[in-house]
Amino acid sequence: MPNYHWKVRQGTPEWDALRLGKFTASSFHTFLGKSQTKIDMLWEIIAERLFKDSDKENYSSFAMERGKILESEARRLYQAETETLVKECGFVDMDPPYDHFAGCSPDGLVGDDGGIEIKSPLAKNFLQWTSPADGGREVTYIKPEYYTQVQFNLLVTGRKWWDFMYYHPRGGLAIKRYYPDPEHQNKIIEALNECIRFVILETGESNLIEQKDVLCLQNMTTQTEESCSKKKTGQAKKAPNTKAE
Repeated sequence: MPNYHWKVRQGTPEWDALRLGKFTASSFHTFLGKSQTKIDMLWEIIAERLFKDSDKENYSSFAMERGKILESEARRLYQAETETLVKECGFVDMDPPYDHFAGCSPDGLVGDDGGIEIKSPLAKNFLQWTSPADGGREVTYIKPEYYTQVQFNLLVTGRKWWDFMYYHPRGGLAIKRYYPDPEHQNKIIEALNECIRFVILETGESNLIEQKDVLCLQNMTTQTEESCSKKKTGQAKKAPNTKAE
C-alpha cells in the first residue's frame, strides 16, 4: 500500500526531506527519454542520497508564487463545481519495493478513488489549450510532461481516476478526467526500474531492496509492471493530441 503523509505541508522542510533523493511525478517525464538533462538529474538524485542534502535553492519566481495562489483558488472552485471534498496531502510514497525511491505530491485527493492536478497557465496558453463548452471551457490539449505526471500520480497512489485542470482567474476552470493508461504506465515502470538500478549501482544501496523484490527491479516486462505496482484496474485512456489546435 502507498504511504500517505497527510500531516506534512508541501513546501516545508519536512516535505523537502520526504522528496530528497527520490523520483517524483512532476519531473519524471524527463526520465522517459535520453538526454543530458536526464543524466544530470540522475546524478543529482545520487548526490542527494549519498550526502543526505540537496544543492537546490529554494528559489521562488513570480510565476511560482502566482501558481501557489491560483492553485488554492482552483481547488476551492473545483470543490464548488463538483460538490466534492478535496483533501490535501504532503507526499505519497509508492508501494514497496519502490517506496525508498519514488513518490508524488498530489494537488489534492478526492475520496478513496480520485485525485486532482492543477495547472495555472498564462491567459494566452489557457485559451490555446482549452475550448468553449457548455458555458464553460474544456481541456483540449495536455502537455506530454503533464500527462506523465498524471499517470505517475495514478501509479503511485493506485487510484482509479485523476482530474486534470487548467485554471485562469478570467477564464475559469477546465477539467478533464484521466484513468490509468497501462501502456504509458508500463513505460514509466521500465524507466523507473532502469533509473533505480543505476542509482543503486552508484550508491551501493542494494540493502534497501528485499531479496524477494529484487526480481521486480531486474525485469522490465509488462507482467512485472502489473505485479510490482499492484495498481488498481481502471478504464484506460490515451493522451489526447499533443498539438494545440
